[in-house]
Amino acid sequence: MDLNATRHVVSVVQAGSLSAAATRSESRFNTEPRIQELERQPRVQLLERSARGTEIDRCGARLYGARPAWDRTLLEAEQAVVSDLGAP
Repeated sequence: MDLNATRHVVSVVQAGSLSAAATRSESRFNTEPRIQELERQPRVQLLERSARGTEIDRCGARLYGARPAWDRTLLEAEQAVVSDLGAP
């Protein structure tokens, strides 16, 4: 699973729409294609898209709910790498 693509999903959920998330993102033009690729791999829908905006789907909610665990794991990995840099 592409971690950067999952960050796009989180961004869309927090922003409330694909266009708002793309505007906030550094990679404005990659948001929708990255999410579509993430959905295509396991053939799931993560977001419900409509003219009124974007809402999170059941599978997207599970992915979004796992975010705190990713953040902890990535922080721990970063701390391990930094501490290894100080080791002889």
